[in-house]
Amino acid sequence: MDLSRILVRLTCSKLGDFLMATPTLQGLRERYPHAAITALVTPPDPGAWLNYHPFLDEVIWDDRKGVARGPSGAFKMAGLLRERHFDAAIDLRDRARYAWLFRFAGIPIRIGSTGRYYGPLLTHNLRQDRDRPDRHEIEYNFDLARVIGASGEPGRMCLPVSAAEEEAAACLLQSAGVASTAPLIVVNPSHGGTS
Repeated sequence: MDLSRILVRLTCSKLGDFLMATPTLQGLRERYPHAAITALVTPPDPGAWLNYHPFLDEVIWDDRKGVARGPSGAFKMAGLLRERHFDAAIDLRDRARYAWLFRFAGIPIRIGSTGRYYGPLLTHNLRQDRDRPDRHEIEYNFDLARVIGASGEPGRMCLPVSAAEEEAAACLLQSAGVASTAPLIVVNPSHGGTS
């Protein structure tokens, strides 16, 4: 299978969801090093790092509260996707809107995971049970990319940071009296779901 344009629908407004998608993006980049990999995301913009992520070539915004709002906006978005001539699209978040958009955009390979009524719109529906405690969200995401050739085990999560961000973090730690060589443990005690 040789693909040149791959669309991945993911969530970037929640940093954890985006980070859990990055091993999938890496697997696609390794399998298709010359392909254009495009992220389809909804606002709000998480910050500049999305635009210089090493596994992405482009970002398309689906502004469902703005220009892509309602049925007419969905048809505009489908037209935009059709113009890009994607070979494959993967929806990492299981939403009816994207199954329909991918179908109306004429994307030949449409991958997702749902047990809902729009499942037949996908060419590959993996029907994952993401509430099972024996697998991680990263593995579920990566399995969707295996359909088009991603192989091996999922890599590490990747959040690029600029030199300015590194310097700001170093200054913050220094002002708190933490040595730059000190080991750090970061705890985030919040969650947004079973994953």
